[in-house]
Amino acid sequence: MCERYQNIRWLQKVYIDFGWTQTRIADECDVSVRTVGNWLDKFGLVRNRHDREWLADKYVREQLSQREIADLCDTGSSTIGDQLRKYEISRDRNYRQEDWLRERYVEQERSIQEVSDLVGVGAYAIRYWLVHHGVERRSQGPAGQDSTTDSTRLKRWSRAIKERDNHTCVSCSSGQNLHAHHIVPRYEDRSEEMVYGIDNGETLCQSCHAKRHRDRGDERIATLIRHQP
Repeated sequence: MCERYQNIRWLQKVYIDFGWTQTRIADECDVSVRTVGNWLDKFGLVRNRHDREWLADKYVREQLSQREIADLCDTGSSTIGDQLRKYEISRDRNYRQEDWLRERYVEQERSIQEVSDLVGVGAYAIRYWLVHHGVERRSQGPAGQDSTTDSTRLKRWSRAIKERDNHTCVSCSSGQNLHAHHIVPRYEDRSEEMVYGIDNGETLCQSCHAKRHRDRGDERIATLIRHQP
């Protein structure tokens, strides 16, 4: 197995000077992208490390998703999420507030799609917060029906995530009570790529999974995870 990725000079040359992606380096050395990322972190090699203003401009003004920003920086969505929280950068999240949501959906009789377009999030996010606040949803025609998640595909996705991560929690290295976690939550992005994409998953133990949601502000989901048998 090629071990050049463990050589700081070689890694710096191809990653910083030549602009190779982590995926290309992983393919060249026949290792996982996560392994390459770990060695880049170990050597402190970071490409496209942008300041708060750049990140805020991309996320707030240009409305790029965490994944789109991650692609620009050749890193993971979770890393961008950590930076957004670190710099306290956030979009308008009025849609999470019950009064705001009721006014648009109930009083103004806007559709779920119209409300989602107002704030630049997926329709699933609006449905999630309507249910969260107990707001009764109006009946919808066939074109507006909720899309369902294919449970069989989701189980395959979960198995693939755990196999890729060697059935080990990526946060604490535990091998017990493992869950497959969506890095970009399904209530924010219901696209095919995000729901079933391997790159949007990571293996976490039950405790770390709950903590990840709690740190993201999803206390209700974290509670459900903590109380799973």
